Amino acid sequence: MKEIVERCGVAILKSMNQEPPSWDLYRSFLAVLRDGSLSAAARSLGLTQPTLARHVAALEEAVGGALFVRSPRGLEPTDAALALKPQAESLEATAAALWRTASGLGDAVRGPVRGRPARSSARASCRPSSPACAPVTRSW
Repeated sequence: MKEIVERCGVAILKSMNQEPPSWDLYRSFLAVLRDGSLSAAARSLGLTQPTLARHVAALEEAVGGALFVRSPRGLEPTDAALALKPQAESLEATAAALWRTASGLGDAVRGPVRGRPARSSARASCRPSSPACAPVTRSW
């Protein structure tokens, strides 16, 4: 099932039965928008030019239209590309925020840890007022 979606006056053919494009395709798309050529965008992302060309072609296939046209100055964005740009930039900012949060979690224990020492047979008869039975708080 296909439908035509109009964004900012640009008709984009969308298939209702396909998976949404991956973040990698949008990341490549934004790099081409910013750098103006496949070669420069590939260098900025650490990819090869053919890989970047495949990403752009896959995104064009997914949205059902051309995103760039060749010009003497490099690749010029179409109206469809300009319509997608704000949402792709929002996706980029969200992915960066997600990565910052996820990379800060790690496996390390952080923050205060509260509790009482484990009761052993030697401490079983400990009075609550005894320092050996006092609550323990440590921070890492």
